[in-house]
Amino acid sequence: MDNPYIITWLILGAVLVVSELFIPGGVVIFLGVSALLIAGLYTLGISISILDSIFIWLAISIFFVLVIRRFFKKFWPSEEKNEESSFSEMAIGKLVRVVKRITPENSEGRIFHAGTSWPARSEKDEINEDEYAKILYRDGTSWIVEKTGKKITEDLWEI
Repeated sequence: MDNPYIITWLILGAVLVVSELFIPGGVVIFLGVSALLIAGLYTLGISISILDSIFIWLAISIFFVLVIRRFFKKFWPSEEKNEESSFSEMAIGKLVRVVKRITPENSEGRIFHAGTSWPARSEKDEINEDEYAKILYRDGTSWIVEKTGKKITEDLWEI
């Protein structure tokens, strides 16, 4: 271990692996493992320049992040919810105003939800303008709704 690069790569690798505990995401750990592999190359007596070792480290890191990380994410999915799914989950079951007629046959219908107009479809009901619909789920950018039978009146305008 008389090569200073061994110590440098070992320290860098250890710091990056441990920092994964504080910066989760499955990226930093692969950078650290790559650095430890470079230290291993030097330990085996493979003579490479510092510039070559940096390029090898980058190549191994990119491989780990793009290929190996995807493999691990299948077995350890993120516990974090994205905002999009939370927005959709909060909308399920809400009553919304139909602003353009909704039919099962076309995707031209629109609802007013969260301060804007959204595309909407119904699986089985025809829902006219100025009626309320209940949100069932979201499919891409369209909301799937069902008929409630409630007409819009002055008292119920803001839900």
